[in-house]
Amino acid sequence: MGPDGWYDYRPLDPSIAGHLWHNSLDGEDWARLERLRDGADFDWNHVHNDVGHANEQRLNDAPHLTWLEGTNPGWPAHILDADSAMVERNVNRIREGTYEKGSQTVLDQSPVLPTGLAQMTMGAPYTCFNGGLLRGHVRYFDVDRARPGLPLDVSALVESVVARSVSLQLVNLSDVETRKLVLQAGSYGEHCFTCVTTRRHGDTAAPETYAVDGRYVAIDLPPATTIRLELGTNRFVNRPTYALPWQMVPASIPGIA
Repeated sequence: MGPDGWYDYRPLDPSIAGHLWHNSLDGEDWARLERLRDGADFDWNHVHNDVGHANEQRLNDAPHLTWLEGTNPGWPAHILDADSAMVERNVNRIREGTYEKGSQTVLDQSPVLPTGLAQMTMGAPYTCFNGGLLRGHVRYFDVDRARPGLPLDVSALVESVVARSVSLQLVNLSDVETRKLVLQAGSYGEHCFTCVTTRRHGDTAAPETYAVDGRYVAIDLPPATTIRLELGTNRFVNRPTYALPWQMVPASIPGIA
């Protein structure tokens, strides 16, 4: 808005509409995303590997949304390649010391680019640079090191998100060590897990389902194990908190081996 009224009209950013859908997981909000995509003049599956300042990381929200929809199967490899290329670029900028420096452009040299990792591991949209919250559907804690984040050797990929469940894959890359982790329902424990269905890679047996009623579930990953989890979820039923799982009574966290 300026002295002459509204100006700088532009199409609605997929990241903004995507945040709305991540918050509601409502079919009507997804239909809004589809209308945006139908009218777009760019490929929503394309992953950018040349974004500039931090806020431009939002440009990779569209391909993440199509991954969650199931129509962009190559997205995980593409986002890893893109983030690796941008980290290398920014490290070189720091080493060479030739990139223009200013109040905003200094961000263009940061090699810390967490957006792709948050999308892959937490199913989260881009966190807006001006005060946005990390809206992850799950969060991880390393039991042995008593710290937030995935344990050593463990990778995670959120494969789908719907109103009542989150599906993800966990892999323990260690050949010798069992890794222990706690999953939290939402970035701030605002959700509640209702059940967990597990299927191990290569296992022909029927999936196992465990009843859960809380914001945490503990998982033991044996060496060289791949497991898929479907986490039944009731959303926004808990008071959000930054409290850590081990501040709770350990016996209150149900475990799955």
